[in-house]
Amino acid sequence: MNVSVSSIDEGRASMYGLIALGLSYPDAELHEYWNQGGFVRDLGAAVDKAVPELLEEFQTTIAPNLCMTADYEEFEAAYLTAFETDLPKRSVSLYEGSYVRGGGKAELLLELKDFYNNFGLEVSEELHELEDRITAELEFMQFLTLKQCQIGIDKTPYIRAQRDFLERHLGPWMGPLQEEVRKRKIEPFYIALTDLMAGYIEMELAYLNDISLCLPKQQSIQ
Repeated sequence: MNVSVSSIDEGRASMYGLIALGLSYPDAELHEYWNQGGFVRDLGAAVDKAVPELLEEFQTTIAPNLCMTADYEEFEAAYLTAFETDLPKRSVSLYEGSYVRGGGKAELLLELKDFYNNFGLEVSEELHELEDRITAELEFMQFLTLKQCQIGIDKTPYIRAQRDFLERHLGPWMGPLQEEVRKRKIEPFYIALTDLMAGYIEMELAYLNDISLCLPKQQSIQ
């Protein structure tokens, strides 16, 4: 399937990358990007391209809570409290393995490694993170979507991989993650970002199922 570069798909790739950035450990450089309004501005532009029907809700409901209102030390502490330290209350896990049922963590990580390795990717050892962390999964989707934007290649395997990955991994734990974030009443920035992510991934599944209908059918192996 060869199609021209789509503004929608460019926006989709930006959405995945920016949400991953928003859920990353905040260093001083990223805090400045957020504090000066760049994060909200760029995320709004991505929403406008990828899911314009969501733009009004983003501008009125989500964006106001994404605006930075804390200095770096306060925002770093909010991230740690929300996702890392379990103090003063239990933190929210950003790992798929905390939400999946059955199969176990080792089997999950192996399946994710296989997904990544099939496209020549792996989680950097320098980051000391596991394959099921939300940022790794979002960045994988960003990679697949960027490949879909590339001119002169067969898009089919990248579209199928996106749909399969959302159905088997990102999609199933977005609801439980969103529920945990709301229950913990953490920093409004992360509540708004998680709400946006959960709604967006649901829309992504519908979009990918629709465009998958136009793909050539896979031949069964005899």
